[in-house]
Amino acid sequence: MLYETPESFQPVPETELTEELKMRFRLLCREISVLYKFSGDMANFMGILHQLITEQIKAHPILVRVITTEANTLSLLGVACKHAGAHFQETIRFLIDNNPHALLWAPSVHESPIHTLVSNGNFAIIPWIMERYPWVSQHQLYGGKPPHIEMMKHYVCGRCDLEAIRKVYQLYPQGLREREGTGFTSRYPLLMSVEGYCEPDADFFIWMAEQYPEAVYDGVPGFTILHRLCSLMAQTERRGVLNKCTPNMAKICRFLITKHSSLVRQTTNYGSYLPIHKLAHRCDRPLVREMVILLLRAYPECVQVVAGDSHPALATVSFIRQMHSLVLEEVAIEEEIMTLEKNARNMNTAAVFSTDPIRFGSLSEVFSAWANQRIADVLLPRRHQIQVQLEDNYRPLEKNDVDELAAELNDRELLGH
Repeated sequence: MLYETPESFQPVPETELTEELKMRFRLLCREISVLYKFSGDMANFMGILHQLITEQIKAHPILVRVITTEANTLSLLGVACKHAGAHFQETIRFLIDNNPHALLWAPSVHESPIHTLVSNGNFAIIPWIMERYPWVSQHQLYGGKPPHIEMMKHYVCGRCDLEAIRKVYQLYPQGLREREGTGFTSRYPLLMSVEGYCEPDADFFIWMAEQYPEAVYDGVPGFTILHRLCSLMAQTERRGVLNKCTPNMAKICRFLITKHSSLVRQTTNYGSYLPIHKLAHRCDRPLVREMVILLLRAYPECVQVVAGDSHPALATVSFIRQMHSLVLEEVAIEEEIMTLEKNARNMNTAAVFSTDPIRFGSLSEVFSAWANQRIADVLLPRRHQIQVQLEDNYRPLEKNDVDELAAELNDRELLGH
């Protein structure tokens, strides 16, 4: 985006100042730059420094336009963002309000005020800037390396809070369409949100996916976001690896399986694995079992997919084999119900246009009565019975079941599957 700083806010090199103003500017820069060394009452010191800066700016407004003549060419705002971090928000807001154009002054994109704020952990102020000065986010200085991407990296590692990152994308939804980098492995924020150390927030993920659905289908070639989530839910718990087999992760998977069902059928470029293959070896976990059943319902033919040997063949996993037979019966019942209802409607329609409506109408009534009775007395009770059986498999396994499953999985590992 082309943008020109108004003439009245153009940067002023410190060499153009009088000696007195140059001294005042350097004094303020020095006081800010040594903040990190202060070990006393920080709140009291910050209050004094804030008062000093506001008094000097009000008395000499040109100071917010001055830039150093050193190699880094920083403004007073740039110095504050670089050295003050999260301790100096009130003063940083004051400096921005007095010259928001200084947000665009930087020797390089990595040293821009907003990137510096993010790298220093000053996340809460970013939504404030974006809401107050939306044109800043669209400037070319931030186009090549969007600050929200860096914030997302901090969020998935637990350093940036959910409220700040969510507010950023609410104010700048275009950011959901911007990638991290330009290579073939570059990611949208949606995929980034599930790939960090910390567990993603399900509601935030779903909101992002609804704002920009195309991101759901993007990812590393041959490896969808559903593959990734299933891998995370099935990963082995060990030191340094957070358990992500949680209700929050399951909620995200449910959303993808039901709202983006085509992901269920996509296979990886290597080994031709479906998302369900990533879960097959962890059917001892209740939430994994629930996801397996949902995936079977969405794609019953998955057990016929021939994949590599890094994951067990689906038909050889006893839990999947048992659930698959129930799912097939459930599907057959639903198809029969739809067929009976459709045929009953067609016969009623045919009776209306028949040359012998009385006789055909009687036949239609008999068929409809029989169909309704079969549906009510046989098909619906059996479907309910199957659904109860499937849902019972979400419960935690009994100890004997766990031992049996563990033995089965161990045997597979010994056999190299």
